[in-house]
Amino acid sequence: MSESALPFVKGDWIVHALYGIGQIMKTENRPINGRNQRCFLVETRDCEYWVPVGTEANPRIRPVVSPERLRRALTALRKEPILMDQDHRVRKTLIHTVMKDGLFLEMARLIRDLYGRARLSKLNDTEKNALDGIMERFAREWAVSADIPMDEARAKLESTLEQSLLAT
Repeated sequence: MSESALPFVKGDWIVHALYGIGQIMKTENRPINGRNQRCFLVETRDCEYWVPVGTEANPRIRPVVSPERLRRALTALRKEPILMDQDHRVRKTLIHTVMKDGLFLEMARLIRDLYGRARLSKLNDTEKNALDGIMERFAREWAVSADIPMDEARAKLESTLEQSLLAT
């Protein structure tokens, strides 16, 4: 595939399941496994990483959420939280799966349900750290997708979660 036909180009925002949201800063040839390969340099808030061009179909990489998917996620956030399993191991597995997959709608549901659980009982350390991290990641992607300041996205997320608690 020629570089001009790539789905991602310099300046695009992308989401990596492990590294979170980042912006493609440039492309350049990099040595990978003993041979030069064209790569994207992606810059996140916390790090830089290289993604070989042609791996855009990688399930760990996706474009920033579209306005329509953002609306669906916000609708899910406003709904009544779903009672989570009593077994902490089941909850831990769910958290791990959602974080690994990095799907926006699933992150919204997990945030809503963990937030609701936190109102009923104390979250364990894994759950508290996951909630904080996923909320930050969700707000960051919301800010980029909606072209709003990060502080505004955080405030809107908190407000939306409070609405979900009123649905109970």
